[in-house]
Amino acid sequence: MIYHFKITSQELSNFRLEVELQEKQTFYDLHAIIQKSLGFESHQLASFFISDNNWRKITEISMLDLGVDGSAFHIMQKTKLSELIHSGNQKLIYTFDFFNDRSFYIELTGIIMKKNLNEPLVTLKQGDA
Repeated sequence: MIYHFKITSQELSNFRLEVELQEKQTFYDLHAIIQKSLGFESHQLASFFISDNNWRKITEISMLDLGVDGSAFHIMQKTKLSELIHSGNQKLIYTFDFFNDRSFYIELTGIIMKKNLNEPLVTLKQGDA
């Protein structure tokens, strides 16, 4: 399956990015395609957060292994998209600049049943991030 994501910004209403990834790809792959397509430096600290329909953070998927004891913890490089994305309208928050509290909103807008996508694909880029 292919996941189709729409990425928007709370700061810029004219910004929109759409990407497609296979379900077996990781959250790090999603991070990398966002960073690459926007010309950002992918080595900067970032996290994804599974959120509810009101954009409240539920589960963090971190770039770093922080060694949290006793709770479920997910690392981007090791966590496949399919492990945490289960519904057709899943929402995520992608925090890419912790120092300036900058994030993108990500929504799963479609699931495509074709089987192969060799690498993540940008299907739409609109505005500047």
